[in-house]
Amino acid sequence: MCKDNPTESIGKSKEVLESCCKTIIERNGETVPNSINFNKLVKKTLELLNISNDELETNKTEREILKKITGSLNGLIAGINELRNFYGSGHGHSSTFKGLSERHAELCVGASIALTRYLWDTYSTSVERSEMER
Repeated sequence: MCKDNPTESIGKSKEVLESCCKTIIERNGETVPNSINFNKLVKKTLELLNISNDELETNKTEREILKKITGSLNGLIAGINELRNFYGSGHGHSSTFKGLSERHAELCVGASIALTRYLWDTYSTSVERSEMER
């Protein structure tokens, strides 16, 4: 889809991440307010998953490296959201709208997939850990 319809690809990349977050929140027994914005939705998900730089259980060198990566999550999330708002589907565009190229769509989709996998893997691991503790 990135090649044939970059605008739709950018829109869908945000929707996949948004769906993942909503599912994780609901599976944790919480309700997702209809009015919640995307950044707050992701922040709530990160909180529920205890994704915090301070809680990384690794040695100092690994912790510093992982802090750089996880610390960039918010910027990446904000970027995906902004790119979708300006260049993705989900909002009407004027007749003079010029969408982005396939490479931009690939970047957005790739980032969204990586984030979604990270969040879902973290969620799955926490569920497995809880089941083993029972």
